Formats: sequence, structure tokens, C-alpha cells
Amino acid sequence: MKRKIRLRHRLQYWFDNLMTGGIIPIIVILLILAGMLTLFITFVLLIAHIHLQGEIEETPSEVFWQTFMHLIDQGTITGDEGVSWLFRFLMLVPTAVGILLVATWWV
Repeated sequence: MKRKIRLRHRLQYWFDNLMTGGIIPIIVILLILAGMLTLFITFVLLIAHIHLQGEIEETPSEVFWQTFMHLIDQGTITGDEGVSWLFRFLMLVPTAVGILLVATWWV
């Protein structure tokens, strides 16, 4: 009798092979996830019209850059003065992910 291989098993096998590949594939996956998070937060900020600091022009590239800076430089969040609490909360997500990314990178 033939056993049916389910998608769950295929994904589990792929993930196990990825983890045995060493640190480079893990870092690549983390960078891809960080990029996806940056794009998602940028999209939310643009759709919800949540504003950046005062005189900065709100182009999609500027919003992406600010989100990316929160991801790679955790001190950027201290400069978020004069913005809404929703903006601060949304920027806390990439900041926390950035901390985890840096902590994983140096392990």
C-alpha cells in the first residue's frame, strides 16, 4: 500500500534540510523575512496615512527607508518625537525584529 506524502511532510523535510545547511541559509531566510516585514510595515504606513516626522516628504521610498532604519538601527526609535503612538507602535515591530536579527547573526 502506497503512503500519501502530504504537503506538511514536504515542508518539514525542506525545513530540516535547510537547518542542516549551516548558518548561511538560516541568515538568508532571516534577511528575506526581515525584508518582507519591512515591506509590510511600509505598506501599512502608506495605506493608513500614518505620518513620519514633520517636514520629511512621504514618498514610498522614504517610508521604506525609515522602516528599514528602525530594523537595522535600534537607536532610531528614540528619535521618533512628535509622531503618533500608532506610528511608534508600528516601528516597535521592526525594531524588535532587528534586535532578534542581530542577536541571531552573532550566535
